Amino acid sequence: MSVTHQELTQLRAQLAADRELCKGSDAAQTYLDGAESKLNEVEESWARRNPLEALDAVLDTVTVGADIADSNELRAMVTDIREWQAALDDIGANRTLPLYALAERYLRTLKENYVALYLKHEAETLAAQQTSTVN
Repeated sequence: MSVTHQELTQLRAQLAADRELCKGSDAAQTYLDGAESKLNEVEESWARRNPLEALDAVLDTVTVGADIADSNELRAMVTDIREWQAALDDIGANRTLPLYALAERYLRTLKENYVALYLKHEAETLAAQQTSTVN
């Protein structure tokens, strides 16, 4: 029987709910540790059999702009984005493959994250300048 990503997500949520429900019982937590170990094995097996879905699922967990970045990190991100863009531009005829669509989505996420972090960095820089001007 094959498992889906949605089912794995539901099992993870159920495990978290069970841990909360049984938080006062060491015996239950030990049992749930074993269940989590088995769930990890199933998830790893699923990821090996469905690498594109697994990568796609990882992209779904990305929170754009959640971190902070300094000027050096932003420059490094631009370099990464350029390398990814160049690699995608060189692909040519293979643009219909699912992996190409996933790579495009990854690049789009990288760009969105860069813009969000750049704007956050600029806002922080401006706020710091205004604070130093007021003092």
